[in-house]
Amino acid sequence: MFNSPNVLYTSAALSIIGFIGLSALWFWQKNETSTFPLIGTDEKDRSYAKAGENFAKDSYAVLSEGMRKCKGAFRVMTATGPKIVLPTRYLEDIKSDDRFSFAHEMAKQSLSHLPGFEAFATPLHNNIFQDTIKIKITQSLGAITESLSEETSLSLKQLIGDAPEWQECGISKTVLDLTTRLSTRVFLGEKFSRDEKWLNLSLAYTMTAMHAAQTLLKWPSVLQPLVNRFLPACIGQRAMLQSIRDILEPEIAKRKQTKDATLREGEKPPLGKDTLDWMDEIAQGRPFDLVLGQLQLGFVAIHTTSTLMTDVLLDLCAFPEYTPSLREEVIEALQENGWKKTAMYKLKRMDSFIKETLRLRPQSMITARRMTTETVSFPDGTVIPKGSSIMVPTITAMLDPKVYPEPERFDGERFFRMRAENEARAQLVTTNIDYLGFGYGKHACPGRFLAANEIKVAMCHLLLKYDFKFVDGENRPDPMTWETAYLTNPALKVMVRRRKEEIDLATKLQ
Repeated sequence: MFNSPNVLYTSAALSIIGFIGLSALWFWQKNETSTFPLIGTDEKDRSYAKAGENFAKDSYAVLSEGMRKCKGAFRVMTATGPKIVLPTRYLEDIKSDDRFSFAHEMAKQSLSHLPGFEAFATPLHNNIFQDTIKIKITQSLGAITESLSEETSLSLKQLIGDAPEWQECGISKTVLDLTTRLSTRVFLGEKFSRDEKWLNLSLAYTMTAMHAAQTLLKWPSVLQPLVNRFLPACIGQRAMLQSIRDILEPEIAKRKQTKDATLREGEKPPLGKDTLDWMDEIAQGRPFDLVLGQLQLGFVAIHTTSTLMTDVLLDLCAFPEYTPSLREEVIEALQENGWKKTAMYKLKRMDSFIKETLRLRPQSMITARRMTTETVSFPDGTVIPKGSSIMVPTITAMLDPKVYPEPERFDGERFFRMRAENEARAQLVTTNIDYLGFGYGKHACPGRFLAANEIKVAMCHLLLKYDFKFVDGENRPDPMTWETAYLTNPALKVMVRRRKEEIDLATKLQ
């Protein structure tokens, strides 16, 4: 095996590329002209390599050091290059400033200019992707709540089962599988949400893309196009993308034929039923790759939603005293309103519990990832050069004792009580400068309304149908990290058992 010409050729190529990469990093550092202090180095070694190594090892410590030492902006070295870190006070200035581009920064971070990663460039195409979420998906929430309940009921029976005895459950994987099915039901309908091949492939692509990106980001940006051709993870990702095209493109072609035939007969095509139709409607004839758009939807929706739902269940295990009141609220809301959007709104205690979970367990240490499309001068004289990548830390923003009394303590009814003072501000989906769980400003997460709806529907079933607790001797685990991202341990297990629900969730309530 080791004498295979292909293996020897690839090894030699990567070795040469690696040598060139070291030279490229040296050249990059020598030509860096930023005046902002670089955090993450020491007196002996002030190189980008050392800064990058320390940031990868403990980004929380590096960010904390920068915030402690610097009153203004500072720099850190990340896997995608140097970033300027701005204090939270700049959020008001950048929240709606088009010179700070979210799409361009995401395209850079996700390597969307490289073959296999093209899906991550979809936000750059005329806002078609963003408008599909903001307009079509958000407006459909009232119509899909009952379908989400139906999908949750079937999925939990398969994923957890009906055993009345306590049993171990791989909670991260179970919730990830559940969220994949729920999101697929919204994005592609019942046919695809029940198709195991599609579910496995769409979920695997996200994981493969993340792994491929992490592997590729270890190389200097100037070499990534070349290395992308040789790395096994990247080769596998491109093959998986083609398999996804093989499934979706015939469906897209079939729908187009039906639509064209309807138009030829002088009739108006029916309104779209899922995101394949909706993205096409929003595009209005403008070029847009529906397959890549579908992949990007899965990428931004599934893992973030499943991580939050997993954290909510872990907090239920850690604070079981909240379970009785949450169950009572679910029963009352569903008996009065059925599976309607109004019922989800009336789950105010659940809304508060989820929001408190996200306050203490945000999915990232930073927000407001942007790239400047031109040089920007702030009122205080701070100048951000064109082409700079910037971000704002969240690690202290949601722990301000002036806003949140006893900020380190979990209080599941914190935001429920806040509703008496400001109903809108206390809701899970509301963003403001004191609550950055979904970002802030113009580019706050557009899918947060769908995520909130999916989690609430799923939690109605999970609360009424199951009991949860930690495995004996274990407590609330700390999250895993990769650079600035918080992740749940994929091997994490909890105990679960079936209970008799007080109302029949499978029937049409009301």
